[in-house]
Amino acid sequence: MLLHRLRNPDMSEPSPLWIWVTIFGWLVTAIGWLVANFQANHRERRKEIRAEVDRLISTLDGLLEAAREYYTSNGNNREEPRLRIHTLINRSSSQIEFLETRKNGPEMNIRMAALFEAITDGNFESKKLKPQPLSGERYVRIAAATENLSSTVERWFRSSSF
Repeated sequence: MLLHRLRNPDMSEPSPLWIWVTIFGWLVTAIGWLVANFQANHRERRKEIRAEVDRLISTLDGLLEAAREYYTSNGNNREEPRLRIHTLINRSSSQIEFLETRKNGPEMNIRMAALFEAITDGNFESKKLKPQPLSGERYVRIAAATENLSSTVERWFRSSSF
Protein backbone atom coordinates (compact mmCIF):
# COMPACT_ATOMS: atom_id res chain seq x y z
CA MET A 1 0.00 0.00 0.00
CA LEU A 2 2.79 2.44 0.94
CA LEU A 3 4.71 1.56 -2.18
CA HIS A 4 1.65 2.25 -4.24
CA ARG A 5 1.29 5.76 -2.74
CA LEU A 6 4.95 6.60 -3.29
CA ARG A 7 4.83 5.75 -6.98
CA ASN A 8 3.05 7.72 -9.63
CA PRO A 9 -0.44 6.49 -10.38
CA ASP A 10 0.56 5.43 -13.86
CA MET A 11 3.50 3.38 -12.38
CA SER A 12 5.83 4.42 -15.19
CA GLU A 13 8.24 6.54 -13.08
CA PRO A 14 8.94 6.62 -9.36
CA SER A 15 7.77 9.73 -7.60
CA PRO A 16 10.34 12.20 -6.17
CA LEU A 17 9.32 11.11 -2.67
CA TRP A 18 10.17 7.51 -3.56
CA ILE A 19 13.60 8.62 -4.78
CA TRP A 20 14.27 10.56 -1.54
CA VAL A 21 13.18 7.64 0.63
CA THR A 22 15.54 5.35 -1.28
CA ILE A 23 18.44 7.79 -0.98
CA PHE A 24 17.75 8.24 2.73
CA GLY A 25 17.76 4.47 3.23
CA TRP A 26 21.12 4.12 1.49
CA LEU A 27 22.58 7.02 3.52
CA VAL A 28 21.46 5.53 6.83
CA THR A 29 22.95 2.18 5.80
CA ALA A 30 26.26 3.76 4.74
CA ILE A 31 26.53 5.85 7.92
CA GLY A 32 25.77 2.78 10.06
CA TRP A 33 28.41 0.84 8.20
CA LEU A 34 31.01 3.59 8.74
CA VAL A 35 30.21 3.87 12.46
CA ALA A 36 30.45 0.09 12.93
CA ASN A 37 33.76 0.04 11.02
CA PHE A 38 35.16 2.87 13.15
CA GLN A 39 34.14 1.13 16.38
CA ALA A 40 35.62 -2.21 15.25
CA ASN A 41 38.92 -0.54 14.31
CA HIS A 42 39.01 1.28 17.65
CA ARG A 43 38.35 -1.94 19.56
CA GLU A 44 41.03 -3.80 17.58
CA ARG A 45 43.62 -1.04 18.15
CA ARG A 46 42.87 -1.10 21.87
CA LYS A 47 43.30 -4.91 21.96
CA GLU A 48 46.67 -4.63 20.19
CA ILE A 49 47.89 -2.04 22.67
CA ARG A 50 46.59 -4.09 25.63
CA ALA A 51 48.55 -7.09 24.31
CA GLU A 52 51.70 -4.96 24.09
CA VAL A 53 51.15 -3.66 27.64
CA ASP A 54 50.80 -7.26 28.82
CA ARG A 55 54.03 -8.22 27.00
CA LEU A 56 55.85 -5.29 28.62
CA ILE A 57 54.66 -6.28 32.09
CA SER A 58 55.73 -9.87 31.41
CA THR A 59 59.15 -8.59 30.30
CA LEU A 60 59.43 -6.55 33.49
CA ASP A 61 58.57 -9.64 35.56
CA GLY A 62 61.33 -11.54 33.74
CA LEU A 63 63.72 -8.67 34.37
CA LEU A 64 62.94 -8.76 38.09
CA GLU A 65 63.52 -12.52 38.15
CA ALA A 66 66.84 -12.17 36.27
CA ALA A 67 67.96 -9.45 38.69
CA ARG A 68 67.03 -11.68 41.62
CA GLU A 69 69.07 -14.53 40.16
CA TYR A 70 71.99 -12.26 39.38
CA TYR A 71 72.26 -10.61 42.77
CA THR A 72 71.66 -13.76 44.84
CA SER A 73 74.16 -16.02 42.99
CA ASN A 74 77.90 -16.20 43.26
CA GLY A 75 80.25 -15.01 40.51
CA ASN A 76 80.36 -18.24 38.48
CA ASN A 77 76.59 -18.43 38.04
CA ARG A 78 75.95 -14.82 37.03
CA GLU A 79 76.67 -14.88 33.31
CA GLU A 80 73.29 -16.17 32.14
CA PRO A 81 71.23 -13.81 34.36
CA ARG A 82 73.49 -10.90 33.33
CA LEU A 83 72.84 -11.58 29.65
CA ARG A 84 69.10 -11.93 30.33
CA ILE A 85 69.13 -8.59 32.17
CA HIS A 86 70.69 -6.86 29.16
CA THR A 87 68.28 -8.54 26.75
CA LEU A 88 65.21 -7.74 28.82
CA ILE A 89 66.25 -4.11 29.38
CA ASN A 90 66.59 -3.66 25.61
CA ARG A 91 63.29 -5.43 24.97
CA SER A 92 61.39 -3.37 27.53
CA SER A 93 62.87 -0.15 26.16
CA SER A 94 61.69 -1.00 22.65
CA GLN A 95 58.25 -2.00 23.96
CA ILE A 96 57.96 1.36 25.72
CA GLU A 97 58.98 3.15 22.52
CA PHE A 98 56.25 1.27 20.65
CA LEU A 99 53.64 2.24 23.25
CA GLU A 100 54.73 5.86 23.14
CA THR A 101 54.16 5.98 19.38
CA ARG A 102 50.48 5.39 20.20
CA LYS A 103 50.28 8.12 22.82
CA ASN A 104 53.00 10.05 24.56
CA GLY A 105 53.74 8.93 28.09
CA PRO A 106 56.91 10.61 29.36
CA GLU A 107 56.54 9.03 32.78
CA MET A 108 57.32 5.61 31.30
CA ASN A 109 60.77 6.69 30.14
CA ILE A 110 61.54 8.25 33.51
CA ARG A 111 60.38 5.08 35.30
CA MET A 112 62.40 2.89 32.91
CA ALA A 113 65.51 5.00 33.60
CA ALA A 114 64.92 4.55 37.34
CA LEU A 115 64.63 0.77 36.89
CA PHE A 116 67.79 0.65 34.77
CA GLU A 117 69.61 2.66 37.43
CA ALA A 118 68.36 0.40 40.23
CA ILE A 119 69.57 -2.73 38.41
CA THR A 120 72.92 -1.52 37.05
CA ASP A 121 73.87 0.96 39.76
CA GLY A 122 77.08 0.47 41.71
CA ASN A 123 78.99 -2.72 41.20
CA PHE A 124 76.89 -4.44 38.52
CA GLU A 125 79.13 -6.76 36.45
CA SER A 126 81.88 -6.48 39.05
CA LYS A 127 83.93 -9.56 39.91
CA LYS A 128 83.93 -8.42 43.55
CA LEU A 129 80.13 -8.51 43.88
CA LYS A 130 79.03 -10.88 46.62
CA PRO A 131 75.63 -12.62 46.75
CA GLN A 132 73.02 -10.50 48.50
CA PRO A 133 69.83 -11.51 50.32
CA LEU A 134 66.44 -10.83 48.76
CA SER A 135 65.71 -8.54 51.68
CA GLY A 136 68.75 -6.43 50.77
CA GLU A 137 68.43 -2.78 49.82
CA ARG A 138 69.35 -3.26 46.18
CA TYR A 139 66.74 -5.94 45.47
CA VAL A 140 64.09 -3.93 47.30
CA ARG A 141 64.93 -0.90 45.09
CA ILE A 142 64.77 -3.05 41.95
CA ALA A 143 61.42 -4.56 42.97
CA ALA A 144 60.01 -1.11 43.81
CA ALA A 145 61.22 0.37 40.49
CA THR A 146 59.73 -2.58 38.57
CA GLU A 147 56.38 -2.23 40.33
CA ASN A 148 56.44 1.52 39.79
CA LEU A 149 56.97 1.12 36.04
CA SER A 150 54.30 -1.62 35.79
CA SER A 151 51.71 0.50 37.57
CA THR A 152 52.64 3.55 35.46
CA VAL A 153 52.07 1.54 32.28
CA GLU A 154 48.72 0.28 33.58
CA ARG A 155 47.60 3.81 34.51
CA TRP A 156 48.76 5.08 31.11
CA PHE A 157 46.66 2.43 29.36
CA ARG A 158 43.56 3.05 31.45
CA SER A 159 43.75 6.83 30.98
CA SER A 160 44.25 6.56 27.22
CA SER A 161 41.50 6.51 24.69
CA PHE A 162 42.89 4.93 21.54
